[in-house]
Amino acid sequence: MKLDKVSYLPTSLNSYAEKAKNKNSEDTQYPSIEVSFGELNGFVDIPVDDAFGKWVQGRIDLNLNLAKMAADLSDTLDRVNNDIIAVTRGRRWDFSISSENQLTIFSDDLSDTEKQQLGDILNNAGADSQLMQLRDIAVRGSQNLKDAATVYASAKLPVTNNFELDNSSFSQVFRARDFLNGAKENPLEFVSEINNKKYLWNSAATLINLMGNYPFEFDQSECGHIVDTHI
Repeated sequence: MKLDKVSYLPTSLNSYAEKAKNKNSEDTQYPSIEVSFGELNGFVDIPVDDAFGKWVQGRIDLNLNLAKMAADLSDTLDRVNNDIIAVTRGRRWDFSISSENQLTIFSDDLSDTEKQQLGDILNNAGADSQLMQLRDIAVRGSQNLKDAATVYASAKLPVTNNFELDNSSFSQVFRARDFLNGAKENPLEFVSEINNKKYLWNSAATLINLMGNYPFEFDQSECGHIVDTHI
């Protein structure tokens, strides 16, 4: 399936591709260059040797690769949902990954023992590894767009307070279940599965919303339970 018209991609990426392909475009914020996304089959990477490459890869990471990784993480949680329910029994909880790549459970309702049990379930399912991949995609994408914005103004993300996403700030603002709840929304009814790969298209908007709330949201980075993955 070729992305010649990219008619089923989210608006921001679709708009970018169409304008980038238009050699007669008078919008100087967009490079006049032929864009070929090739076959959509999982993750997409391109060279990032210049500002244009960083801009394109940043958009692909946040609009496409992030959506793919979010869907993978969601599927993993669904597979172990019964085990999760057996521990949490309807009580509130969430999880994230620390800047030191430690799986972290957040809950005022679970005991430390239950948090460890929950962490064991997530760790054994590979959710922590997937979350690290998701974080790396998000950080790389936002950094590439920041670099590209020095040349292309439209590359700048709509976040306030000069927020910069890195491993440390990610652990402060990102809560996986909260993120996935937003990422699963699909108000424009984009196709959710392409070439047998699932995508959660609202992932980028949800991530930007989390980034935009910083520092107004309470920083829980020191309040979580670090899961001991060596037990």
